[in-house]
Parts: sequence; structure tokens; C-alpha cells
Amino acid sequence: MIYLGLATLVSLSSLREQVTGASQIAQTYCRTYYRDLSTIKSGKELDQINKIRGYDFTWIGLYRDPQHPSKFIWSDGDTSHFQAWGHDQPNNHYGIQNCVRIEDFGWNDKECFDQNYFFCSTNVQEMVLVENPMTWEEALQYCRNHYHDLVSLASETELTLALQKARNVQGTHFWTGLRFLDDSWLWVDGEPLTNGSWSADPLPKCPAEPFRCGALSTSTGSQEVRSCEEQLSYICYAE
Repeated sequence: MIYLGLATLVSLSSLREQVTGASQIAQTYCRTYYRDLSTIKSGKELDQINKIRGYDFTWIGLYRDPQHPSKFIWSDGDTSHFQAWGHDQPNNHYGIQNCVRIEDFGWNDKECFDQNYFFCSTNVQEMVLVENPMTWEEALQYCRNHYHDLVSLASETELTLALQKARNVQGTHFWTGLRFLDDSWLWVDGEPLTNGSWSADPLPKCPAEPFRCGALSTSTGSQEVRSCEEQLSYICYAE
């Protein structure tokens, strides 16, 4: 499952945290800053996580069930049906391996005090980057006709996800759902731009036409004002 504050929970939007920790510390961190340690409930979700994981061993939210030691449950309480154990795993070596991490050759039960990277799950909608340059208004209509909407990057987590998408393709600026309307900078979902950290410099309070649209810059990692008539690639919510 996958990051933060939106009503729609996407099948997988896990990001690897670039810190290490024992499993309990990792779970506390995820629950404090995101949602929980990640669950993996299909081969597709595992493939997505492995693309992000690289060669690092990483905690996931799977634990030995204290009531039924031969079974494993997810940290959100769900029963684990999909599993991808490595050879001769789980083996509960020394009888204390109650947590699970992903390794190169499959899942392995490990002592929970081991230090590893970890995946957190979130409530952020899945994003799609469209490499078909259009004006801002055209991009808005395309997203609404073929996906859901232009992205509203109202949280740091969403910003991080969008930057990951944008930095994997050609281009330096990508339309988002930010525009100047009714004397305010608003996201297309109606939420105001409330956090100044989403822009490298304060956005103008009364921008001249046609410089009333926001684009995500991969160089600054923030929103920048662009001409709404400029043709850029853009980022949509998938659904």
C-alpha cells in the first residue's frame, strides 16, 4: 500500500527512507511522518518496491504473529497472503527472528534490532508524468480527460514523489495544478498555496498575464511561475 493526507489510498506509493533503524524505530518513524511501514500484497507491488530499493536490504511492515508464531501479519493488522520468501526462509534462527526485510534473493525473517533502510506507506495518489508538451490549460484538460487531474502538491511527500517522476525524464519544468485565480495562488483542487517552501522565491501577489501558472522545477525542487501559454510536459494524478 502507499503516502499522506489525501482521501484516495493508492495501491503502492512507497518511498525508501534514506535513514536506517531497527524495525520498531522504523515503524515509529513511518507512523509519525507518513502512515506505516509498507505492506506488499502483490507481485506488482513487490516489483515497484524493488525498483526503488536497489541493492539495499530494507524493512517492510511484516511481523511474526505473536499468537500464531508460524504465521506473519502486516503492521496494519492485515493477514499476509502474498509472500516472497527466499530459499529456506523463514527459518526463525535462534527463535528470535520476528521481523522481515527484503533481500536480493527474497524475503528473510531477521532479528528486529538489526539496522536497515525501510519503506513507509502513504496516502498519496499515484502520479503519471506525460511527456506531451502542452499549454497549462491544455494539460489540465488532458489530465481530466485521460486520468484524474493535474497534481496538487500540497505536502512535502507529494512534492518528493513528483520530483522523482520529473527527474527520470528529459526537461527541467513540468506543469502542476498551481495557478493564480481570484487574487490567490490556488491548486486546482481548490486548496491555497499555504507553504512557502514549495517555491524557491515568494510567488508574486499580482502576477502579470500570462505568467499565472505554476511549474515544478527539477533544478530548484520547487514551484516557479511560468507563462501559461508555454508548452511543457506535466504531471497528472492517475485516478
